[in-house]
Amino acid sequence: MPLQNSGSSNVGGLKDVTSIPIEQTLEGTPLFLSGSIDVGWELGFTLNPSDSSKDENSIFARATSDSFTAESEVAWVTEQQYDLSEFNTVEVEWELSGFGGDSIVYIIVSDFKDEDYEVFDERFSRNPSGEEIFVDSLDVSNISSDKYIRLHARATGGDDTATYDTFEVFLK
Repeated sequence: MPLQNSGSSNVGGLKDVTSIPIEQTLEGTPLFLSGSIDVGWELGFTLNPSDSSKDENSIFARATSDSFTAESEVAWVTEQQYDLSEFNTVEVEWELSGFGGDSIVYIIVSDFKDEDYEVFDERFSRNPSGEEIFVDSLDVSNISSDKYIRLHARATGGDDTATYDTFEVFLK
């Protein structure tokens, strides 16, 4: 059944989602679902040249480091915080690619919207190598307050690249 939140009430664990239909499904509460649901994501923290884009089908980020750029990071973040007290995990389906030994992607929940990978309440990380689709989960069962959800790509060595192309983000 679709949930609609108008104003600052708390409906289905979601807070301050204005005029955006949110559906709770058997899979959980989607925050991004390729081709159909986008509750509002915006570009977050960036460091040095990085690629990023978002459309109705995916949230994309690429961080690239080289001999001139020792570190690169780019993040996408939800526009508002979500009450995580009713959920156990943040689940992300994404295609990851990493080249070089220092390529890392993160799922982060935090009180802070525009921070780097080091600022978090809970964090999941993966060092991708090659290209592969993953479904990764961040345990948020110990969190009982409102948090931003952030997706980060980070490259820290010479000639390293970390890329994600996100298709689904669910609260479960």
